[in-house]
Amino acid sequence: MKQNIKISLLDNNEGQIEGLPANPRLIKDDKFEKLKLSLTDDPEMLDLRELLVVPHGKRFVVIAGNMRLRAAIDLEFIDLPCKIIPSDTDPKKLRAIAQKDNISYGEHDWDMLMNEWDTEELKEWGIDIRDVVDDDDEKEEEPKVLSKKLLVECSEANDLDSLYEELQKRGFLCTLK
Repeated sequence: MKQNIKISLLDNNEGQIEGLPANPRLIKDDKFEKLKLSLTDDPEMLDLRELLVVPHGKRFVVIAGNMRLRAAIDLEFIDLPCKIIPSDTDPKKLRAIAQKDNISYGEHDWDMLMNEWDTEELKEWGIDIRDVVDDDDEKEEEPKVLSKKLLVECSEANDLDSLYEELQKRGFLCTLK
């Protein structure tokens, strides 16, 4: 069932539903500003891609759309279009919905994007334009993203908390267990 729900009744998923961990997605700085701009420029997109919520007491927990909720709160929206998932939905199904909502199964054809789409518009809309080169320069077949993981074990909780906060501030994707 779809309905507009007052933002004051919507809660980000912080693990309050048994069997459903807190939302692990992060959005910061420039990306958050781009999301807010997207909601401002094209608010009808919210009707086309509403938040997925589950009733929890007299409130609703956002299963999919936590970042959009944060942006809408920042923009002082009054309500948001939501699709309501029944409260008796199995937590395993809720976990699947939460994760699958954020998966991008496809990938961009970067050659087509660079040659047939307006680069400035793509940037405006929040598309990461990687390895953009002049026509005279040699183009790589596919942009490469390098990633490494660092595992840190620490016997002092305060030291680990400080390191975690510092890495978060510097824009690293971190998980504290």
